[in-house]
Amino acid sequence: MKRLTRAASVQAGAKSRFLSVLIGALALLPGLAVLAQVPSIIVPPASQTSAVGGTIQFTVSATGGGTLVYQWRKNTTNLSNGTFSGRATVSGATATAMTLAGVTTNDQANYACFISNTSGSITSSVASLAIILAPTITTQPISISTNIGSDVQRPLATVIVYGLLFATIISLYVLPALYYMVEQKWGKEETNHA
Repeated sequence: MKRLTRAASVQAGAKSRFLSVLIGALALLPGLAVLAQVPSIIVPPASQTSAVGGTIQFTVSATGGGTLVYQWRKNTTNLSNGTFSGRATVSGATATAMTLAGVTTNDQANYACFISNTSGSITSSVASLAIILAPTITTQPISISTNIGSDVQRPLATVIVYGLLFATIISLYVLPALYYMVEQKWGKEETNHA
């Protein structure tokens, strides 16, 4: 029995020494603690608006142990760098900043960044891209006849004729009557004070 107890005690001592050596080694390598950090997002991407043909940039800021790997996604599809038919030119699909140049209506979507390292992964919150369409003419203006006496000229002629008639009445009747009333009121006051 003593042999088993002594053997167990030697084994326990060896395990204890191994653990103390391992703990000492970990204390000497503070970088190992960093390797165990799961990525976390510091600044998520922000939603943006652009006109057709514009350039936008989504950015994300993250922290975590080791090397962080970035992958931008449109809706749930991973993006890759390059020019695609009917879509914007993508650059930075695997970086902290992703740029879309020459955006089209096909690029209006939700974008997020998947970030990973050896300890885990995280997906950023969704950032939407809204595309503003330029105004377009849907109905062409109709042709207008401008011959003398046409319907287009009648409203203009009516304004001119009534304007001349109104100006004549004001000049001949209203203004002299107003002048007479003002002269009567203030003219008498000046002569009485003199």
